[in-house]
Amino acid sequence: MSSQVSLSSDEVDDRCVEPRQANQTEEKKPLTPGREKLQSWLDKSLRIVMTDSRILVGDFLCTDRAGNVILGMCYEYTDEAAEGRYLGSVMVPGKHIVKMEVDTSGKAPSYRASNKMAYDQQQQIN
Repeated sequence: MSSQVSLSSDEVDDRCVEPRQANQTEEKKPLTPGREKLQSWLDKSLRIVMTDSRILVGDFLCTDRAGNVILGMCYEYTDEAAEGRYLGSVMVPGKHIVKMEVDTSGKAPSYRASNKMAYDQQQQIN
């Protein structure tokens, strides 16, 4: 079932909102130290320790106000010595994050590099 709504030109003018134009005199607010740190971590490999002791290692793509984090090319580790399980892209709820740091262990990059190489070769074939 579809219904069509038609508006008169007066109604359109009242309901349409012009996009906000940036005020030229308005200056950008400086970023807080926390936001600067998060921005510097974008596209870097992050290591997240979760409340259930799992460790996620992946590329930091974004976060939101609630503290949720999106990781790409993510691996899950249940033990420091164990081999990781590839998850792909994941959303980590902020309430389950115990610790978050730039990963320097070098566990996941070897898979990422070989996977990127395979992807690049596939693109050349197509």
